[in-house]
Amino acid sequence: MVVARRRFEGRVPLSALARLQGLVADAEGECSYALEFGRDEILRVAYVELTIDAALPLVCQRSMQRFLLPVHLVQRLGLVRDEDEEQALPPDYEALLVPEDGKLRPLDLVEDELVMAVPVVPVAPGSEAVERDFSATSEELGKANPFAGTLTKVVTPEIPDRSWYLFADPTKVPTFIYSLLEGYTAPRLTLHSPFETQGVKAKIEHDVGFAAVDFRGAYRNPGA
Repeated sequence: MVVARRRFEGRVPLSALARLQGLVADAEGECSYALEFGRDEILRVAYVELTIDAALPLVCQRSMQRFLLPVHLVQRLGLVRDEDEEQALPPDYEALLVPEDGKLRPLDLVEDELVMAVPVVPVAPGSEAVERDFSATSEELGKANPFAGTLTKVVTPEIPDRSWYLFADPTKVPTFIYSLLEGYTAPRLTLHSPFETQGVKAKIEHDVGFAAVDFRGAYRNPGA
C-alpha cells in the first residue's frame, strides 16, 4: 500500500467507537476519515497520513449544556517496526508501530486520535465564565474548625504521657518569661588543661531565670 500510495476513505458512527463513549455526552453523530499511504523519498520514511473530520458532543463545564466540538486534524504517522526506527523519525512525525502481521486497523487509528482530541475540561466556545460566590451552608459552618490554619504543631519527646498543650501567641498573651543574669547574655566557657593529662576539660555555664506569669495563655488536655 505504501508503494502504490493507496488512499482509503470512510465514515464511522461515533457509537461504534467504544473507547470514546465515556468521554462524550452521547453517541450521536459520525466521523469521516481518510488514510493515505506514501513514502518520503528524501527522508526515506514510510508513512500513513490520517485526516479526520468530526463533531464531538460534549458537556460544557461552564453552562453544563451540550455542545458540539469541531475536530479537524491531519496527522502523519511514520510506520516503524522497532524502537530504532522510531528514534530516527523526523520531529513532525508520530510513530505508528506496525503489527507483526502487517495489518493496520483504520478505526483504531481514528479512535486513538479522537480520544486525544477530547479536552480535559470541555468548554463551549463563546460561553461566559461563571463568577459567583458560593456561601457555606449552616451545616458546613457547624462542622467548620475555627482554629484551622491558626495553630502550629510542635512535637517533643519531653512529654511522657498522651497529654497535649495549647499555648496562645506570646505577643498577645505572655504566658512565660525568662531572663538572663545581668552582664551575661551568652554562655560562659571555661577550659582547663591539667599538666599531667593530655586533654582539655571544658565547662559551660548559662544562668537563666524562667517563670509562668499568666495562666490564661496555656491549656493542658490529659489526652485520650
